Amino acid sequence: MASLKATKRLLAIIAYVNFMNKKEGVTITPCLIGKHGNGKTQCVSQVAKKYLTAFENGGKKVDVKDEKTFMNISFGDGQPEVLSRELNNYGSVDCSQTGDGDIAIPFAFEKGDGTREVRYVLHYIFSTVSEIEKEYYLKATTDGFLNGRIKLRIAEDGNEYLTLDGKDYLTRTKFDLKRDGDLNKYRFGRNLPGEIKLELIKQGEIEPYFILLDELNRADMPVMKQMMNVILERNVNGYQLPWWTQIVCAINPAGQETEYATSELDAAQWSRLLGINVQINQDEFIDYGLEAGLNAELLESLSVLPGETFNPMPKFTSPIEDKLSGDPRAWEMVSKILDYFDEAYKSGLFSYEETHDEEGVYQYEKDLESLIAGKVGVTTATTIIAFLKDTSKHVKASEVITLKSPTINKEIAAKIGKMKFLTQKTVCDNVASYVLNNNDEYKKLRSDSKKGVKDTKAKFENLQGQLGAFVALLPKNLRIYFARKLFYGGASEYAFPAFSQDLVEEICNMKESLKQID
Repeated sequence: MASLKATKRLLAIIAYVNFMNKKEGVTITPCLIGKHGNGKTQCVSQVAKKYLTAFENGGKKVDVKDEKTFMNISFGDGQPEVLSRELNNYGSVDCSQTGDGDIAIPFAFEKGDGTREVRYVLHYIFSTVSEIEKEYYLKATTDGFLNGRIKLRIAEDGNEYLTLDGKDYLTRTKFDLKRDGDLNKYRFGRNLPGEIKLELIKQGEIEPYFILLDELNRADMPVMKQMMNVILERNVNGYQLPWWTQIVCAINPAGQETEYATSELDAAQWSRLLGINVQINQDEFIDYGLEAGLNAELLESLSVLPGETFNPMPKFTSPIEDKLSGDPRAWEMVSKILDYFDEAYKSGLFSYEETHDEEGVYQYEKDLESLIAGKVGVTTATTIIAFLKDTSKHVKASEVITLKSPTINKEIAAKIGKMKFLTQKTVCDNVASYVLNNNDEYKKLRSDSKKGVKDTKAKFENLQGQLGAFVALLPKNLRIYFARKLFYGGASEYAFPAFSQDLVEEICNMKESLKQID
């Protein structure tokens, strides 16, 4: 179970991971599980607000009171209605109100001039997103972002280019632009490095937009089918949601132990979500009540009442534990969490009070375990955390390639030598990725060392020495596997001289190499 404080932290971290992710593919979608009225909607709206105000020290301070309003639109019994308005970067759809099974359900919208018009839920929400995306695109093609550091332009060849710090990058060819058509005409920033996306958010030049799909397990099957496409693919009838859009789902408990008229999500549906069990406690509600200006005498009374009086509803069992498994999609999400979790925790999003409990205990490890457990279950998450903490069992690529010595640390070399084949293969992949991520730097190091630039010759010799030492620790087929990854990644000019002549000759015989790798 996650408290409201922990839930808000987890949601903010997931959003950060999604923003920073550099690879196309599966995006992490959190699903809040809890009883009605326990603060799920409040959590999402407060995280949306946090992304407007949390980076005050490093970026532009935003006065939320001056912001436009947020839509909380219900799909429920009767006609959908606009429930509340608070922030312009947060919208909510109640999936329990499904009408005739079509997610584009009409509702009466009050216009500013006192008249009404018919609009369609979801289409209305996402058309708002597309309007904001158009504004960002037009700014990118005129003034640009970050004081002109980032600009877009359509060149004479018909292709679209992004200029970042004076260097041009091809973002879409003229054929891509034609394929995207009017629906995705105004795409901007999808291919930006994660740190640049974060800087745009910090400076307040792009505001993340949070959409809550509420009561997801009360929707009928046609609605559920379309919602799953939105959740996994971030696609609405062909419109691709921008990178700064965050989807959050919420459900009530399902199963025989509850009194809710809900359907259970199956394993395939859960594979698209990361579950967070939300539980509000007495102290949290009292803190909320003080902030919200609730009756002081009531809050004082609640502070002395037993917990069952505060919340007499029976506790529910997690509906997801038996639905979770380590499928490829789940492990991809866990990988993204591990890549950016530490960075998110230390990014300036959270204050000391937010990352420590009432007794001052740092919640880092508990939060990491909660996120992993939301994808692969508590037992597996506990095992992974224990492995990550035991430094005697794993090796980081940065511990292999340090450039500080022509050899590899004896303890690190001993770990690699004792590993099972699949673990060694994982280390191979990690070291190869590390080298290729620094490819430009290593090529420059090679060039500078030939020119006699100070302090470069020793570093380059250390690089080649450590590459050779690492390969020598591997079995024959993994040597070929590692060398081929560097070859196809464009690192052969400085890596291959570090390998033995026999290995280089074997690599040249690709057909035989591929057989050995298989």
